[in-house]
Amino acid sequence: MIKTVFLDYTGTIVRMAGPEMEEMVRRILKGSSIHDPQQILAWWFGNLRTMEAEHFLDTYADEETLCMMLLERAQEEIGLKEDLGQLQQLNIGLWRNGPVYEDAKIFLDRCPLPVYVLTNNSVKYVQENLEKKGLKAAGIISADMARACKPHKELFLKGLEIAGSEPGQTLMIGDSAGDQDGALAAGMQALLLDRKGKYAGSGRKVISSLTQALDCL
Repeated sequence: MIKTVFLDYTGTIVRMAGPEMEEMVRRILKGSSIHDPQQILAWWFGNLRTMEAEHFLDTYADEETLCMMLLERAQEEIGLKEDLGQLQQLNIGLWRNGPVYEDAKIFLDRCPLPVYVLTNNSVKYVQENLEKKGLKAAGIISADMARACKPHKELFLKGLEIAGSEPGQTLMIGDSAGDQDGALAAGMQALLLDRKGKYAGSGRKVISSLTQALDCL
């Protein structure tokens, strides 16, 4: 029986969209050797996921530090000529102001169980955005607390410790394979949120919306 829910933040609660994201992509397009927005997003998030996996425990770096390191890498790899500090502030603006998915609002309003946000982002940015949007969670569990980003199971174990929840009674919902894989490695139940059908036929346990997840509780 599920007693606690963990919910991913970026891509699950908030959209990877908004004026900050649009401006950041526009400036990287203009100031680098990549001229396709989708290629920029693939380059950025592919490299970020690799860095999150590599910087772990003794070598841990928080999301702000990783993103600045990634901007510096962009200077070398794709010839980015831009003010890195300004781009970093746009990136932080996404975490602080990202638009919320409608099904996330419904889920947080209607879920009968305690919902904790489990995220690689810093608590202060997530908390600020949730408060702006009038959303409430039982707590926010950040990679900073475990010195480990998803998909490392240490972050999920830290979440269980903070929530005081048993693995088998805890459900993780997130939009990436890393959300699901890390939760399963920690002994939790996990649903992969697949709004666009990316994982169709993968054999993974998926849902197409967070409202659908309410039926699983």
